[in-house]
Amino acid sequence: MIQLSHRNTIIFFTHTSTSLNYGHSAQRLNDKLFTAIREAYPADYDTAVKLQAVLEFRLNQELTDDEVAYLTLHLARMADDSRH
Repeated sequence: MIQLSHRNTIIFFTHTSTSLNYGHSAQRLNDKLFTAIREAYPADYDTAVKLQAVLEFRLNQELTDDEVAYLTLHLARMADDSRH
């Protein structure tokens, strides 16, 4: 289980809030980078996809594949931080 530090919580929610405010107008990841993230962190990606469904339902707003990739990176970082 991931232990959320104050720092991790702030980074995660700041990013999520900012990205939802900007919507789909932000710069997009290229397909190779998205694929690299998904392949490098498969378990975190699966969790991010589940989180995507919850966020979309709760916020009534669609998340892009880019946002799922960013969520994946945040989850991977938080998992790494909790191991140290």
